[in-house]
Amino acid sequence: MPKDKPAAPQRQATTIHMDKDLLRALRLKAATTGVTISSQANAALRRALTEEDRWLRIFEERRGRPARPYEEFLAELKRDGKI
Repeated sequence: MPKDKPAAPQRQATTIHMDKDLLRALRLKAATTGVTISSQANAALRRALTEEDRWLRIFEERRGRPARPYEEFLAELKRDGKI
């Protein structure tokens, strides 16, 4: 029996306004890789939203913890040779 293909995501046309240099870069990448501008934009937006969601979850997990003074954190980074 043939396996069912997963349903393709529904798409809707929209207009976005972006910096000319970003559009130029997307066009060049599309021409070079064969990945459409729409696919690149969808992937970038998914990554950005996923990253934002990850940070929101981290902030929520840390809610209620005592705040740490910036100076203390900076001193620790210097002490550990990280900066």
